[in-house]
Amino acid sequence: MDATHANDLAGNQNAPPACWMTDIFWVVLVDGENSGGGYSVVEQWMRGGTSLPLHAHAATDEWFNVIEGEMEVQMLDERITVKAGESVWIPRRTLHGFKVTSRVCKVLNGYTPGGIRQLVHGTPERTNGVGCRPARLRGAEIPALPIIPRRRR
Repeated sequence: MDATHANDLAGNQNAPPACWMTDIFWVVLVDGENSGGGYSVVEQWMRGGTSLPLHAHAATDEWFNVIEGEMEVQMLDERITVKAGESVWIPRRTLHGFKVTSRVCKVLNGYTPGGIRQLVHGTPERTNGVGCRPARLRGAEIPALPIIPRRRR
């Protein structure tokens, strides 16, 4: 995301909610409220080396579709390299984690049933201390990301 696109988001009251959490820039595209509880989809931007430790979701399946870059996903004892154009499905209650192995990685991250709002919009107390810092789309946070060309429409 380049600074121009980030500023477009900042100035648009209808822009999707965005925040920084666990060194990942989250943009909520579809919340459970918008899908009748069926699913949630989040666009995520991550720097090289970004990782999440092994964890499991008790009530939701999760998937990643890598748009740009590459990540290594660990499910139980198996490690899977997921590259641009590839996807991985993680069934609920499956111990999993990941690490970005490219300079930058952009993914669509989905959950079913929906309900990402409690994670992204929750307080640190409701998300086991993780919380979500609202994105300040003007200022020092965005330039810290690598400059990524804007999508052509």
